[in-house]
Amino acid sequence: EHVALNAGADTWSLAAPAAVRVDSTLFAMDSLVLRNGKGGALGFVGRMPAAAAVSMGMRADSVPMADLAAVLQLAVPATGWGTWHLDVAGTRDHPQIRTDAAIHDVQYGSMHVERIAAQASYAAHRTDASVSFFNGGAPALTAHALLPMELTLFSGRLLDDSLQGSVRADSADLGIVEAFAPTLRNARGKIFVALDLGGTWSYPTLGGRVLLDNGELTADNLGIHLRGITANLEMTNRRDSLAIHTLRAYSGTSPRDTIALSGAIAFGDWKDPVFDLTLHAHQFHAIDKHSLATLDVSTAAGGMSLRGPVSGATLTGGLTVDRGVIYMPDRDMAQKQLVDLSSEDALSLVDTTNITSRALVPTAPSRLVEHLQMGGVRVTLGDEVWLRSQEANIKLAGSLNVQRSRYTGAGGANAFARLQRGDTVQYRFALDGTLNAERGTYTLSLGPIQREFQVESGQIQFFGTPDLNPGLDITAVYNVRQYNRQDVKVRVHLQGFLYPNPVVSLESGENFAISQSDLISYLLYGAPSFEIASQSNYTRTAAQVLLPTASTVLTRAFRQQLGSWVDMFQFQAGATQTDPAQAARTNTAVDFFANARLGGEKQITNNLFFSFSAGLCQLGAGSETDPGVTGFVDQLGGTLQYRFSPTLSVDVGREPPSSALVCGRGLRGFVATPPQWGLSLSKTWRF
Repeated sequence: EHVALNAGADTWSLAAPAAVRVDSTLFAMDSLVLRNGKGGALGFVGRMPAAAAVSMGMRADSVPMADLAAVLQLAVPATGWGTWHLDVAGTRDHPQIRTDAAIHDVQYGSMHVERIAAQASYAAHRTDASVSFFNGGAPALTAHALLPMELTLFSGRLLDDSLQGSVRADSADLGIVEAFAPTLRNARGKIFVALDLGGTWSYPTLGGRVLLDNGELTADNLGIHLRGITANLEMTNRRDSLAIHTLRAYSGTSPRDTIALSGAIAFGDWKDPVFDLTLHAHQFHAIDKHSLATLDVSTAAGGMSLRGPVSGATLTGGLTVDRGVIYMPDRDMAQKQLVDLSSEDALSLVDTTNITSRALVPTAPSRLVEHLQMGGVRVTLGDEVWLRSQEANIKLAGSLNVQRSRYTGAGGANAFARLQRGDTVQYRFALDGTLNAERGTYTLSLGPIQREFQVESGQIQFFGTPDLNPGLDITAVYNVRQYNRQDVKVRVHLQGFLYPNPVVSLESGENFAISQSDLISYLLYGAPSFEIASQSNYTRTAAQVLLPTASTVLTRAFRQQLGSWVDMFQFQAGATQTDPAQAARTNTAVDFFANARLGGEKQITNNLFFSFSAGLCQLGAGSETDPGVTGFVDQLGGTLQYRFSPTLSVDVGREPPSSALVCGRGLRGFVATPPQWGLSLSKTWRF
């Protein structure tokens, strides 16, 4: 007498008491009706005796689709309203079933359908079912099937008899695919479908054609929007094959940045189909997820090919990342730590139990990858691939092997234990090999204090696991400018896994050891701790701390404003006077900017690179440098580099005189050098 069902925003309650009888020979229910107060009704009435005729009926009228979506826990919200009728006659062992359903004004994601109508009937070992999608008052897509099966009220089995069916669509809305693929949205375009089903349950056949012209959709799992989607697919009954005559799309801003798939799949054995596919890509914007990567890729001249059966296919070809960014997780300021890597406890700072999967290469059916043979498939990085975060901007180079990897569903410390227990595993693509850190910057933040380091060298090692979590080993240097003395180099060392964060340590960049306290003092104040302790001018000390931070912020602002004009931009801070006896006669801010240098790098062509630097000595009132054009030109430096290969290059460049680096003040303990022109040939060997 008291029944209530909560679904979505509606509450369904019992309209009137229902009589129910259950015993060993009969189940009967007399008029169970639920209503939601908005015109919706659910009803059931029926008698199911053990041997006599069965009579059962179910009705659902004006049921909101939002309630159904809530009950089914659909990830994408749905709107509209529907009806459903079910009638059962015959006996328990030989029932006769008829049902029909209709959904009106359906909105599922970005898919909108005016009406969906479905009906089915079962009798004499055959199920006759059909479904139609209506738009503009006419059916846009219709599917019909006559299926051999044997049903009772409580069981069923498939019969090895002939299948019959068809799917027809004339200018159907491509948005219909969103109902079957939750990661796709904003689908637009018209699709033509003419398919016929035949064969048996054990050996089904499908023939016909699917055409699509100028479609578009958004793939949320990749973060990209595909445009100009063109498809011409043909299924052949006689040869049990799918021929992909055309399947092409582009992303990004240019129709020339395309991806295209062609070839065929043979279904002589549905459990072990045979592939003959070729993929071509040209600067295709393949992924755009700021939590992972943004990549444009191209295939080699012959494309990438997949040939052979699922039980032993071979993948050949290569992929080039033309340009892109791999994003590092940004470090939480509160969790940032400087550590001494010589400590045995350093690795304890890396959390190996909370590594989420960050798959970079596409997923594929596990059974296909498990038996796949790799024909030397490699991913090669172009000249515009960077590793970036709020702190890092590092140019990457090199290539990686593509291989298969066993995957247990999650990384971390428990993965090996699950393999030992024999848990079900999957197989995915993975990357293996080492990339080189060529150049770039790393900003070390110590609270509000920031210092920008220049990358010297480093490696990023991939271990053949399907998650994007390589190991980093990168060093960068910060040049502490000294007033009339040799500059002091401080190195920062990033070591550990990309996720959750690599460990950061400070090291001396000189041939002699510098204590950790003095390294931090050099970074903060530009001088060792004993000199800072002797200073009594706290305003000057504060300026020495904050002005380098201003240069870091200024560099970042210039870099963002210059955009594509330069690949890298650097503002190298000037030196300030730290000697208490001389500091009173100098201006800290003027020294800081007058002794500074501006520099940058630009890739002109695929193989030609240009770097430049210029001093700002003319800004200083006490500078001994010629304030005119001649003095400015004298401080210019630059290098033009041509790379024959990643390991062979020729450089020609100019180095300014040493006096230009110290604004003519003279460098204590060193002999001044004139401007120099140089030509060098460089070759790198790696072992």
